[in-house]
Amino acid sequence: MKKLSNRYLLFDVRLTKDLTTNSLRQFQKITFGKKWDRYSKINYITINYLEFETFLNENFKHFKIEKIKYLNRVGKGYVGKYKKVIMATFLLKKSS
Repeated sequence: MKKLSNRYLLFDVRLTKDLTTNSLRQFQKITFGKKWDRYSKINYITINYLEFETFLNENFKHFKIEKIKYLNRVGKGYVGKYKKVIMATFLLKKSS
């Protein structure tokens, strides 16, 4: 994203105070209508918020970083250990 962007990067992540988790046991069901086929799913990655802040500060030194974050319940189709995660949206603006 950083290499392809001309000026702005906008993305959202799921943050937690726990360790970063990218596990096959933590996922979001993809449903069509109300029925899940037991196969369609995507990984639900949760990132330790301090680790992520460090990553941004080290790798985006020439960007202004704006963020909005709030604690929220995970979606109904979520499978994993969390009941709530920190929903965060970041806007990174390249310095002139």
